[in-house]
Amino acid sequence: MYKNITRIEEFLLLSIPVVLITGPFLPDLALSMMCMIFLIKKIYNQEYNIYALDYFGKIFFLWCLYLILRSALSDDPFLSFESSLFFFRFGVFAYAVKSIIERNSNVLKKLFIVILIMITLVVSDGLIQFIFGQNLLGYSYDGYRLSLFDETKLIGHYLARIIPLLLAIGILYYYKSKTYVILIMLIFIASDVIIFLSGERTSFFILTSFTFLILMLISKWKFVRLLTIILSALIIFTLINTSSLVKQRMVTQTLNQFGAGITFSPEHDLLYESSFNMFLDNKVFGVGPKLFRTKCSDKKYAKDIFGHTKTIESWDENNSCNTHPHNIYLQLLAETGMLGIFPLVIFLLYLSYLLLKQATNILFWKKYAMNDYSVCLIISLFVQIWPIMPHLSIFNNWVNVYIFLTIGLLMTSKYFKKN
Repeated sequence: MYKNITRIEEFLLLSIPVVLITGPFLPDLALSMMCMIFLIKKIYNQEYNIYALDYFGKIFFLWCLYLILRSALSDDPFLSFESSLFFFRFGVFAYAVKSIIERNSNVLKKLFIVILIMITLVVSDGLIQFIFGQNLLGYSYDGYRLSLFDETKLIGHYLARIIPLLLAIGILYYYKSKTYVILIMLIFIASDVIIFLSGERTSFFILTSFTFLILMLISKWKFVRLLTIILSALIIFTLINTSSLVKQRMVTQTLNQFGAGITFSPEHDLLYESSFNMFLDNKVFGVGPKLFRTKCSDKKYAKDIFGHTKTIESWDENNSCNTHPHNIYLQLLAETGMLGIFPLVIFLLYLSYLLLKQATNILFWKKYAMNDYSVCLIISLFVQIWPIMPHLSIFNNWVNVYIFLTIGLLMTSKYFKKN
């Protein structure tokens, strides 16, 4: 019986990279099932001493409690509870990932193979869609963004967040294998190009930032990644000069939006302004999780100090409003106040400290404070929560699967260091 439950746990973990391409429902279902099994086992074995939690666990679960209390005291508790009530499951998921891998480290090798296969399939599907106009499932390329499993057009989102996991595990187990080095090189080149073609500028920024940092901070495969960057850059440069659609989306439109807006675009300016004004009106506690969407159209928040109403051709009141402000820091300030944003800022500063420590050790003492496995995962987290870029919602279950899967893998670094 116990062996069967263990196999189910491992199967659910290995299914995560597969179901992530389908959208938010199936990954969240697999995650929730893992959490339930993990908690039931903890309770059955009487291993539920909350005082034994590490600092991450204590801060995270206290933050979750604050989110629930803030929802209960908000203007619309039922809507707010949709985001906050079960948010703790992501923290439980991270500990479940840690538990599974430390119990059987071979699962990590299997996870590497699954991720490798999924990236190959996604990249191949993207290339087919770009070349032939539609992918294997029949979704068409509109000349603007590549689709994946549905019309959400987040193929770049998937690749930019899953590739760091492939690199981390690959360096841990296969850095001496010529076969895997060649495979990783091909994956990197194809992924760089597909993320660029996907039209997802944030995802391209994430992968570019990740690449820049690993070149400085890891000890193995630096030349491998540097060579793939050069080859990818040549291909991308060729595409820009041969495809007017690619150039329009990734170059011309980007330059035009930066010129028209103060931040990333006039629409981003308006969302950021509304969220910041919302924070100024509710500095300590915010308006409540998930309630930006119900209050952003209020004229006391949507003031349009930049005068974009005169320059946006298809202007309507919704330009100042959305389900979230597309920046997790401004979202937390608006919805949860200074108390709510504090844990995220602490997490960002801690990741910054670890990376700075690694850089300092390399620069002054010519040694590495952390292994490449840990560094890849830390950099992945760091670039995903970097404050100066657009984000999906902080409560988006799909993006949180990536974040907390990475955290769970990072938690195992001490295990691999000992073994």
